[in-house]
Amino acid sequence: MTIAEAVATVFWLGHVETFRVALAVGVTAPALWAARTLPAWARAASFLAILLAGLWASAVWAGATGLVDDGTIVIDEVAGAAFLLFLLVTRRAPVAAALLAVYVALDRLKPWPIGLTEEIPGALGVMVDDLAAALPVAVAALAARPLLRRLG
Repeated sequence: MTIAEAVATVFWLGHVETFRVALAVGVTAPALWAARTLPAWARAASFLAILLAGLWASAVWAGATGLVDDGTIVIDEVAGAAFLLFLLVTRRAPVAAALLAVYVALDRLKPWPIGLTEEIPGALGVMVDDLAAALPVAVAALAARPLLRRLG
């Protein structure tokens, strides 16, 4: 077991056969949601650290296994979750959970044009497809914010 494997698989959660993505996002979500209290620069730096660690670990793990994204890599989903929660900064845990559920579903389904990002080679492709799945969720949530504020 290497540090790269621990990072790529989010402390070996990626080796769990069933629901590995939901498990990795669910286990890390409380810490990501708690980070909403950090200043914007700290959230941005945290996201960048997760992204860079994911790029490094994905590349090292792919070199070790011979597979670019063998399914055990789940740091990319955690990066997408961090992007979503760090950008939106919701105070309500149920809202954060709902956003993450939609994100995980989009990541799993990879509808067009999100699925096109899977053709990006290497570790960058591993990480970008999950950020692409988080982006429409973030845009929809930001667009819905004024309506949600009126509803209380």
